[in-house]
Amino acid sequence: MVKEGVINNHATDNWFGSKANMVHIHKDLQKSFIIGIKSNHTLALSENDAKNGWYEQVRALELEEDIIAHTVWLKGLGSP
Repeated sequence: MVKEGVINNHATDNWFGSKANMVHIHKDLQKSFIIGIKSNHTLALSENDAKNGWYEQVRALELEEDIIAHTVWLKGLGSP
């Protein structure tokens, strides 16, 4: 189901936002994606932070309220 959605460019919500699905979409299907993520996901807000292993859980981040989207590096995914 995930593969068909990616091929056909379907919008998705965070129900598909598991790490396994994101790895599959990014590495196996070689596609980019926009998916809401849950507060327990661990991420870095910059490539430099990711390279240095500086990851935080979403719930611990202090994000600006007027910015609704961020490019992030998910731990274990390797790229934004």
